[in-house]
Amino acid sequence: MLKKGLILGFLLLFILPCLVQGAPEDEGETFTIATYYPSPYGSYNELETNKFAVGDTDQPPEKGQIAVARSVIYNPVNKDGLANPQRGELVYGNDEKFYFYTSSGWKLLGEAEIPYSTCKGLCFSDNNPTCSSLGEGWTMVTYASGNGCAGQDFGNKPAWGGNWSVTITSASYYAGGSCLESFESLRLDGVEQCSSKCSRAFGDCTSSWNYLSSQAICCK
Repeated sequence: MLKKGLILGFLLLFILPCLVQGAPEDEGETFTIATYYPSPYGSYNELETNKFAVGDTDQPPEKGQIAVARSVIYNPVNKDGLANPQRGELVYGNDEKFYFYTSSGWKLLGEAEIPYSTCKGLCFSDNNPTCSSLGEGWTMVTYASGNGCAGQDFGNKPAWGGNWSVTITSASYYAGGSCLESFESLRLDGVEQCSSKCSRAFGDCTSSWNYLSSQAICCK
């Protein structure tokens, strides 16, 4: 037992100084970590943001917008082979033409109207139709205005949500039929959206019967 202890002691006496001497003095490892905030660098399966800009854009994007400094590059795809195309989707086809997906399928860009997410009809008792009462982001796609009572059919407009028309309702005649008083009803697929009073003067009917009336179709 004593012999084994002496042997172990000699080993420690000679080996330990060599280990200490062989260790470099004041030597450590240096790490460089690059951080980003937010972190756009890398590959992502999914990325969600309120607004997005690519390059040095003169006009910063607003919420829900994408700003591109130069251009967007589209890879040619077989549009008919795409699974679950979404309404409003724009693709560059293998035939080097742009196609837009609508409620009735793929349409060549330029032949299909870009659909709006929602449309509303407004009626006015003057000849100044406007969408300003609805707030920002609304566009007046068409309007009707003038003196007297007149119907109008705008036709089936899928981009506007359906078939819009102006019809005359509840017509009343006065002074031997020379004065007509009624309402112009703005309708979407036959359902009244709003109405405004109108009139038409004939012969000896006074000018006070000439009510102004107009309608606007506003979309966004």
